[in-house]
Amino acid sequence: MEKINDERLEVKKVRAPRLPLDIAAEVTKGQQLKHVEVSEKSVLPTASDIRQEKIDLQLKEEIRKHDRDKLRHADIIEKNVLPKPEDMYREKVNENLKGEIKTYDTSRLRHSDVIEKNVLPTSADIAHEKEAALIVDFDTEKLKHVDPTVKIALPSADGIVREEEELKTETNEEDGMKHS
Repeated sequence: MEKINDERLEVKKVRAPRLPLDIAAEVTKGQQLKHVEVSEKSVLPTASDIRQEKIDLQLKEEIRKHDRDKLRHADIIEKNVLPKPEDMYREKVNENLKGEIKTYDTSRLRHSDVIEKNVLPTSADIAHEKEAALIVDFDTEKLKHVDPTVKIALPSADGIVREEEELKTETNEEDGMKHS
């Protein structure tokens, strides 16, 4: 019998995924495992939950089957909210203005002639506007090639040394001392 179990174990080892050796050794020690009591968790509702659901169902049924004759008649009381004095004053002012505009005597108005001033641009403004168009349409092929010449020449190293010596002698002369 043990021989058959060993053969099955070997077959299972071949088919089973490879585990680290220390974990595989623990799995094969079936006799050394401790017994654990299984405790099932009850997912069933409690008695109070069932009672609460029954009450909810009863209330819903009572609402559906409720007899409207049992209801008492209630008089509807409409409340008219009066406007505030500020609102009334604003409305009066608006109404007064509208009334004055409608009844205004137009004979009291003075006649004025409308003079349309259409200021034409000066010749300088027109010339300035044409400059932009001339720049865009400028033909660069009419220009002659010119080699640029640098007119500001930088001083040489000897010139810089001479200039520094001159500055030293000038400052020394101002101090009243001569150094060579």
